[in-house]
Amino acid sequence: PPPRSALEIESAEVQQALRFVVTELKRLSNRYRYTKLVACHSAEQGAANFNGTSTFLDLEFDMLKNQLSRHDVIVFRDEDASITGMAIDEFPEVVLRKIPDPPV
Repeated sequence: PPPRSALEIESAEVQQALRFVVTELKRLSNRYRYTKLVACHSAEQGAANFNGTSTFLDLEFDMLKNQLSRHDVIVFRDEDASITGMAIDEFPEVVLRKIPDPPV
């Protein structure tokens, strides 16, 4: 694999990628609509397979009421540095509140 270089989490590039990831994750499913970013543990950049670059993020989310979920995410950028998509290691699990059966 191509070498990666570390990125500052506070950099504009990483902050743009974080906004994109959270927005797209919320769009994936109604189960993810309350997702909040808890932490970005690391950010790295490397060359992409077809020009452009990839931003590699180690992220932790609160999926719903302290249901923490940590994931490796890749954000893809084209040669103009525009974000074109993302990949996530696995879909986060979310346990929704169960409505009790009414008394009979």
